Amino acid sequence: SSVTALFDDVRMGSKEWIYRQYDQRVGLKTARDSHSAISFLRLPSGRGLSVAVGCRPSLMRMDAQIGAYDAIFYPALQMALKGAQALAVTDCLNFGNPEKIEIMSEFVASVDALADAAKLLDAPVVSGNVSFYNETLGKNIPPTPATGLVGLAPGVEKLPQDEFQAEGEKVYLISTSQIRAFHRLAEVAGEESRFTGDFDPKAISAFIQSCLKLSSEVSFTSSKAVGSGGLFATLLRMSGQGIGFKASQNLSLSRILEERLYEAVVVVKNQDSSRFEKSASSLGLSFESLGETGGNRLNFGGDLSWSLVELQGKTQSAWAKAFGE
Repeated sequence: SSVTALFDDVRMGSKEWIYRQYDQRVGLKTARDSHSAISFLRLPSGRGLSVAVGCRPSLMRMDAQIGAYDAIFYPALQMALKGAQALAVTDCLNFGNPEKIEIMSEFVASVDALADAAKLLDAPVVSGNVSFYNETLGKNIPPTPATGLVGLAPGVEKLPQDEFQAEGEKVYLISTSQIRAFHRLAEVAGEESRFTGDFDPKAISAFIQSCLKLSSEVSFTSSKAVGSGGLFATLLRMSGQGIGFKASQNLSLSRILEERLYEAVVVVKNQDSSRFEKSASSLGLSFESLGETGGNRLNFGGDLSWSLVELQGKTQSAWAKAFGE
C-alpha cells in the first residue's frame, strides 16, 4: 500500500486532467497529440515533425549539471525510440538570483551541459532566453533550464505506440545505465534524492543514436523511455489500454522503483524477437528480456503484483483530487 500511495501524488499522476482541457491539435496535421510522450505533425512530404520538451526539476535539484544534460538527452531519447532524430533545440533558462554564487554556479554548469549535449547530438540551440532573479522573500526557484526539441521521422504511419498493443508480445529493456538514482520518487516519499555512478555524456549520446538505428531496423509495437518512477511507473503508463505485464523472472522492489539514466522499454511481436536481439547485439546495445504483455495486472514476480484498475485509478484522479474535484 505504501508503494501504491506514491501514485496518489500529482507528481506521479497522469497529466491528462490538464491537457484535455485545451486544444491539442493543429488542423488535420497532428499525428500524435498530448496523449503521447512525443508529439508528431504530418508534413506535406509525408515525414513526421517530432516535438518534445525537456527538464525534470527533481533531477535539477539533485544535480544541476546532470539535470541540464538530461533536459536534452531525455527528449532526444524519447524521439529516437519513435524513429525520429533530434535536429534542433530551443531553451528557456529560468534561474534564481545570479548575485548569489551558488545560483551563478548552477547557471554556468547548466549552460555548459546544454551546449555539450547539443554538440554531441548535432542538434544546435537555435533560440532561447534567460530569466534571472526568480525568487520570493529570498528563496530562489530550483534551476530550470527548460528545453524544446524538434526532430524528423521518415513517416508517421508506423510510429511505435506508447502503450501495449496486444497480449503475448515480448518486452525488452535496453540500457546504458550511467546513473542509478532516486529523485522524483524520493521527493514524493519525503526523502533526500540520491544517486551513484558516473555520467558519460559521449556514451549516452552514442546510446541515443544506437536506439535510433535500432528503431529503423526493428518494428516496435510500442516503446517508451524509462522516466520518473522507474520501471514501475513506465510499465504502468504502457498498460494504459488495460493490457498488463508479467515479468519472466522476479524483479526486486528497489529495481522497479530505481530511476536509472538511461533505460528504455521496447515491445516487439514474438516473430520479431530474434531480429531484435540480433540487431541490438550488432549495435552493441545492452538488453534483457523483461517478460511479456498480458493480463490485467503489473506482475513483477513474487508478492510484487498490482491490479491495473487500482493503480490507474490513482494516477488518473491525482490532479482532480488536488483541485478538489
